[in-house]
Amino acid sequence: MDVIDDDRDVLEAGRSPWGARLLTVVVAVVAVVLGLGRTGDPAPPPPPAPRVSTPPAPPVPMPSAPPPAEADPRPVELAGAGPVLPGGRGEVAWLRTARAVLAVDLGTGRVLRTPVRLPVPGGSSALIAGPDGVLVLDADPRRAGAAALVWGELPAGPAWRFGRSRTVLPGPGSSLYLADQPGEDRTRFFRVLFNGADLPGTVPAEGGRVTSDGRGGLLQEDRRGLWRLGEDGRTQLSTGRLLAVGPNHLLISECGPWHYCVQVLLDQRTGERRAVPGWPRDAADPGRISPDGRRVAVVVRGRDRAQLQLVATDRSWPVAVWDEQSALAVEPASTFAFSADGSSLLAVHGGRLLVVDALTGRSRPADLGQAEGERLLQLSLAPAQD
Repeated sequence: MDVIDDDRDVLEAGRSPWGARLLTVVVAVVAVVLGLGRTGDPAPPPPPAPRVSTPPAPPVPMPSAPPPAEADPRPVELAGAGPVLPGGRGEVAWLRTARAVLAVDLGTGRVLRTPVRLPVPGGSSALIAGPDGVLVLDADPRRAGAAALVWGELPAGPAWRFGRSRTVLPGPGSSLYLADQPGEDRTRFFRVLFNGADLPGTVPAEGGRVTSDGRGGLLQEDRRGLWRLGEDGRTQLSTGRLLAVGPNHLLISECGPWHYCVQVLLDQRTGERRAVPGWPRDAADPGRISPDGRRVAVVVRGRDRAQLQLVATDRSWPVAVWDEQSALAVEPASTFAFSADGSSLLAVHGGRLLVVDALTGRSRPADLGQAEGERLLQLSLAPAQD
């Protein structure tokens, strides 16, 4: 067969003498190379690397505990610039910074600064003034709040009972209202003194938002209107919505058919009602009414700004006091208050205290003598003592 014969010829060619000679030459070359690699003395081992004696590093000191917010918790009198309100004899304004509370006698200008160790104030912070002291409360809905009591010229002390309650509102005289079940449908408010001592009587509140009426009582809002709370139950004041409160008046928005609304000024002493011509559309609740009922201070919110306005109850156009380019860090109502005679508005703005003419809206800063960089945050005005 031709194919088989061809394969045999190829195999025979693979065993030719030229292939054997080539293999012999390769083996000889490899042997010579290996022999040359074994000739001569072996290379000496490399000398050991020198040892460098490094002195031990000094021990790193452990960080010490941070110092307290204030080395001395006792009150200190500051050097103010004199009377804040020349006619404000006996009136005391309480102001809070991030680390202290300032008691300012508006008539004499005496300023007493008391250190307070509490978290940075937020939207749930409260500053409630009494005749002889103030309660500082930082309530967070997600946890128990913290509270401190500044009373007279004593160092600030903790007030754990108020911090646990979360909902604390001013009561008549030297008393406060505390809620036993904040956020529940059925809540009771009981009265205590600033020192935590219990007073007789409780006020039931079933649903709805509860707020102060500005004169030591409690108000409640729900879908059916505005109510006054008492130990024997509640009494309806209006079918409308609360806009502002004051020591003698309430401002209420009442709406009729076709959603037509009118603002009504209600005298809490006599029950007299009269209409108010106009009200800012984006006003934040609640505003503050002067004791004579002639002016209302309210913060009007915008998309990226907040403006304090003075609204006269006998005309419709408001007067702008200041314009803030960012949202307020605390509740608007805790940054301003009217003087006892209603002629001036005290307002915290830009970390300073402003004294505003309630008629014209013109303002001037009050020099309280606080350290540079210490910004005022909240304000509460105690009633004048007889």
